[in-house]
Amino acid sequence: MGIACLALAGFATTFSNDFVYDDLNRIVHNPRIKSLDGIPGLILTSHRPLRDFTFSLDYAIWGLHPAGWHLTNSLLHACTALLLFCFLRRVLDQPFLPFMGAALFAVHPAGVEAVAGISNRQESLMTIWILIALLLVRRKSRWALAGAVAALAMALAAKPLALTGLLIVPLYAWWSDGRSRRWMALAGLSASIALLVAISTLKALGTHSYLAALDSWQRMALSFWSLTEYARLLIWPGPVAADIPIPVADSGFVLRATVGVAILFLMVSSLRPYLRHRPHGLLALLGTVTMLPLMNIVPVLFPVAERYFYLPSVFFLPLSILGAQALARRFWPNSLRGRTPAVAFTLIALLFLGRSSVRNRAWSTPESLWTSTLSSHPRSAVAHYNLGTILLDADRKDESIEHLLHATSLRPGHASAWNNLGLAYLGIDDVDRARRSFSRALDIPNRPPSVLFNLACLESRNGQPEAALQWLLLLAEEQPLVRFPLLTDPDLEAFRKSDAFDRLRRALSPGDNPRALDDNAAIRSSEP
Repeated sequence: MGIACLALAGFATTFSNDFVYDDLNRIVHNPRIKSLDGIPGLILTSHRPLRDFTFSLDYAIWGLHPAGWHLTNSLLHACTALLLFCFLRRVLDQPFLPFMGAALFAVHPAGVEAVAGISNRQESLMTIWILIALLLVRRKSRWALAGAVAALAMALAAKPLALTGLLIVPLYAWWSDGRSRRWMALAGLSASIALLVAISTLKALGTHSYLAALDSWQRMALSFWSLTEYARLLIWPGPVAADIPIPVADSGFVLRATVGVAILFLMVSSLRPYLRHRPHGLLALLGTVTMLPLMNIVPVLFPVAERYFYLPSVFFLPLSILGAQALARRFWPNSLRGRTPAVAFTLIALLFLGRSSVRNRAWSTPESLWTSTLSSHPRSAVAHYNLGTILLDADRKDESIEHLLHATSLRPGHASAWNNLGLAYLGIDDVDRARRSFSRALDIPNRPPSVLFNLACLESRNGQPEAALQWLLLLAEEQPLVRFPLLTDPDLEAFRKSDAFDRLRRALSPGDNPRALDDNAAIRSSEP
């Protein structure tokens, strides 16, 4: 109960948070999760069916009240901490260490993104089922083995990255069963399956990966740099960062990559005791295996993301306690006597608990999330773009222009940033700069179609209905006009009063889109 209470206390401040970032697309604006009748189709078509299934259940219970969704995430985190306690009781032979390891995981601020971000729920779901598989695989029965296999299948249904569970579960069984050959054979088979899943994932990512723009040396350095970032997250996380850009051009990138080499050496060195059945060697092995996809050896969605570290932290946080205990035994043996360890651990847990509460506030609103990201990564084009778009929607045009200009300077090929920058300039009646911004967006491949509509609105405001007509006809060739507010947008008032509007009606045959001019769904800006 104490571990569960600590987990809930660490994330109680999230209950007042709103839906932010990916929550908007995956939950608020996702009609597929808003009906229990559509669950079978959702499970069959989703790439994370277990997560989306829980979304449907949450919507049926809470509707769109975010407090209930945050409560579910916190309860899942508490469940993960309790399962970790059960697992550590089987691995560690000292009575208080399992509680300390699970309690540290429950309050550690490295879990903030996975718990405070509602749509990141797949991390806790995946970890829960992997821990269940680890608990079952040690039992000597076929039913337990079948249950472990089913648990791994559920973990894969939560997130494809659970393929690391196909490796660590047989390795743990090998360690606990006297290293029998049958478990090594199962580990080899599991590795083959994991490799096939990884190859299929890489094909899906294709050339869209951020690794495509890096040479071989930069990719190698990126792997070590990512280790440094995760190590810093383990020791004392900085401000919340929803986007961490690759700092290849920064002067500190090589230094951090060098530190990453040292961290990798320590990780490999800590595996030596594994050959003598020592628990910290086992935790180091399981943690190292789960870290492999995070080292950017193969492309994942982001080079570094805090939520990716949720599963590895299950093993590395208890390992850090064992490491601290070993150092104290060697250099300060008297510190392990009496109440000193308990007092020291309590102080550390309280520090982490307070840090988690502070970091949870960054997830309270979309604006606070991206403001926090920019405080630690001011050169993040994604953060500038998202914050600029949020400020644009809040009618804070001058602040929006400042951030969107930063986004376009950091990433000149960001068509949506140019589009929204044009809208911001149009909002302050700077027509010339708005036209230049829209024109820049127009020249970029894969631009949003709303650029054409915004150019039509600009020409209409500028008293050029014929030019507006040409942009709208071009838009009609690319996409149905039903998405755009032709009848209600005030910027098109001059166009609607002209003959060009009647010609647009005649140009659109009813067979193509009979409701093309009768919808008022306004989509002009590119979403964050």
